[in-house]
Amino acid sequence: MKGGTLQSAHEVVDDILSYKNFIKDGGVTISGGGPLRQPEFAMELINRLKEKEIHTALDTAGSVPLEISKPVLDAVDMVLLDIKSLDDKLCFSLTGMGNANTLATLSYLQKLEDLASFLSSFSCIEQVELLPYHRMGQYKWEQLHLTYSLADVSEPTKEALAMARSIFEKQGLPVLMTNYKEEQSKTKVG
Repeated sequence: MKGGTLQSAHEVVDDILSYKNFIKDGGVTISGGGPLRQPEFAMELINRLKEKEIHTALDTAGSVPLEISKPVLDAVDMVLLDIKSLDDKLCFSLTGMGNANTLATLSYLQKLEDLASFLSSFSCIEQVELLPYHRMGQYKWEQLHLTYSLADVSEPTKEALAMARSIFEKQGLPVLMTNYKEEQSKTKVG
């Protein structure tokens, strides 16, 4: 490594906290050199910043495949997506890679907003129920000796669920969302 300092996410957050008085109305943007190329580090940094109640943003060209970037995209408060070109050939000539991953990232980020906007136009919808993904049924697949295709999918964080809820509420839709973990703890006997 030339011209830099190798630091852990903990060290970076400690450094950021020394400037907290200057960012009380803002947050931290993770950018530069494709932060999604280090997804574990970006995720740890985001989680540590959120623990300190600091807003997080990710500035990315979205060039990393979704199977790598989804957890980070789901965890961060805001994504600033740098689309170099909608034309795949022009994107390749500008950056040395096509735009497929970038456009897949945009599509992934836009889905909930599109759904909320679409549903808000129907007067017959009284409430939207958001059912967070969970792994409670995974054992059934294993008992049947079947491949559970969602094994690598993480359960959404509280922050991701709150963000999903706010997207629908911003469209004026009442939202019901039961956290199954809380429900489990309420129904346990003994």
